Formats: sequence, structure tokens, C-alpha cells
Amino acid sequence: MNLKILDDFARDEIQPNSTLVLKHLHALEEMVGIDSRSFSVNEFEGDRKTPSDMQEILNYANDYLQQIGFKKIKINTPPKNFVNATPILLAELAVSPSKPTLLFYAHLDKQPYMDDEKFEKWGGIAPTKLTWNQDRTRAYGRGAADDLSGVISIGMAIDATLRAIESDPENLFKDKLQALPCNIKILYETEEECGSHSLEEQISQNQSFFNDVDCVIITDVINPATGYPGLTTSLRGITQLEVSVDANPTASLDSQTALYKLLATLIREDHSLAVDAIDKADILVTQEEQTGFSYVPTTVNFLRTSAGLLPETLLTVPAEVTSILEAQLRKSTINVRPGHRVAGSIIFGSAGARISFNACSDPEALQSKLLEFFK
Repeated sequence: MNLKILDDFARDEIQPNSTLVLKHLHALEEMVGIDSRSFSVNEFEGDRKTPSDMQEILNYANDYLQQIGFKKIKINTPPKNFVNATPILLAELAVSPSKPTLLFYAHLDKQPYMDDEKFEKWGGIAPTKLTWNQDRTRAYGRGAADDLSGVISIGMAIDATLRAIESDPENLFKDKLQALPCNIKILYETEEECGSHSLEEQISQNQSFFNDVDCVIITDVINPATGYPGLTTSLRGITQLEVSVDANPTASLDSQTALYKLLATLIREDHSLAVDAIDKADILVTQEEQTGFSYVPTTVNFLRTSAGLLPETLLTVPAEVTSILEAQLRKSTINVRPGHRVAGSIIFGSAGARISFNACSDPEALQSKLLEFFK
């Protein structure tokens, strides 16, 4: 079948309020109704005490993919050496070994509700109930955007494409699949929100499933605006390290002071990364890419708001869309947090430290001199 015919048919199927779209939005509603929080449960009196084992939402996802036309689906058994690990789901439509293989990724687990039993942050409506705004351009409910919309966007796109070659999933035999331009595989994860701690091991358990993958599409990125899907051609890696400095009797500095001095060398005065081996490895943005950034339908104010920046927070790059996007997508950065108290890229409204001096001068005079120094 001509690829344009496939594409045109799928586009016609995926229209607001079409039978196909309503079917998948119903699946979204059902999955929002399943508690698949992967961390920080026991948020209020009567709440569950332990995170979900993910079996309920995995079983629903299994049935969801089956009715689309997937016949080969596996809910993996996680390795026993990972405490509280939850399964990944793998599904595939094998077309031909001679054709490329496309892997879709999304995750089924959710963040905490971050509210008490009154759900006032959710407008008094339980976050397990899917609701819509007045013009039905936005859906609300825990996991609706992150990442169940990704789950059903994969399912909807494949469903629409398969309907171009066979309207009944029960009759979707191998000979009809030959009309597809590629093999299709799906990975649904259930640990993304809590760190994907067993994902690598579970992938290794199923290495043969991934060996022939040519391209991965991850439906878990932000969209720049309503009606404008986000598409990135790569994802930034995140590396977290715990650094400790041990005392050495021959060192001239104590370990804590040495650690502070070491951390201070990581950034330059303009806040850019001072680790040249990493900074210089960043791929330079081409003129064509810069032009492309300018077409992204967003604004500086929207980018600030979506990042949760306070009005008084200053940017370290020029306040223009292209500069901000380039810094977000193409520049390596570093973040330092005290101990284990705070995770993520959170900018503190204030920070403090206790400074101790063993000095011979008058304490008040010393404080005055310190203030002058800091200014």
C-alpha cells in the first residue's frame, strides 16, 4: 500500500470526536482512574501505605494493545535483586526482518497526588477522575498528561494506521502487515517517576527484543503549545553523583572546606560550566537549527512560567526564545544540592551558611569587614 494512502487514512481517523479518538480517550479515562503512583504514597488518612505493584494498569495496557491488534505482548518479571521493582511491558508487530524497526516508549506510572483527602488542589475532584476544561482542549487527572497521553497517542497512531489495512484487529494476519513500512515495538515502563531503577536490567533481560531497533520515539516530552506536538531528535542525559571528600592528615585544608572550594571550580563567573572536557563536547548549534528554534510557538514568559521561575529570578542567557531553548536543549549544565534534602533542578529563594572564624580582632570589627568583603 502506498505510504501516502496510509498516512492520509490515519489522519482522517484521528479527528476530534471521531469514533477512534473517543475510544482512546475512554482508555485514557480508565487509566487515569487506576492508582499507579510509583512513590510517595500514604499522602493522607486512609491512603494506601505502599506504592502500586502496577499489575492493574499493566493488565489494562495489555488488553488495550490487544484490541488494537497486538498479539505478542509480554509483561516482564523484574530481576529479584531489585527491591520493589515493577515490570515493563513489551509488545510488537513483526512485519519483516528486512524492514526497519520503530520502538515507541511511554510510562504507565504516575507522580503522587500532592494533596490531602479533600483534593482542594484538584478543585475538590479526586485526581483519579478525568476532567476537561470547557472547550475540551485540556484534560486533568493524575497521569493524564504525564504520561498516559503518551501511552494513548502511541496506541491511537498505530490503531489508525492498522485500520487502513484491516478494520478488524482479529483479522490482522502477517500477510496484511506487509503493507506497513516498518516493524513496530512498544515499551511501557512503570518506574519512570521513581528513577527507572530496574529499567536497564529489565532491558538486558529482554536483549533480543531490542537488538533490531533502529529508532526510538519517546512520547514523554513537553509540547510547546496546545495543538503543537513537541518533537526532539535527541534527549539530554542526566548524571547524578554523590561527592565526598575524606580527611587527610597531610592536607592543608579540612575536608569540608576542600569540598566547597572544589565545587566552586565547576562554574565560571557567567554561570557556564567550567569543566572544559564536558563543555567543549557539546555539539554546536547550526544556523539552521537556530532558525528552527525561532519557529517554536512559545514565549519567554511561557518558558519562565512553565519552569516555575519567580518574577525576580534572573536568566543566565539573553531573554529571548532561541537563547533559552538552545541553553535548555544543547548546553551541558551543573547543579549542586546540599546533602539529600532536595532533588531536581530547584532554584532556592535563599541560601545560607554558618561561618566560624578564629580571629584575634574585635568580633564587631570582624563582622563589619566581612560585610564589606561580601559586598
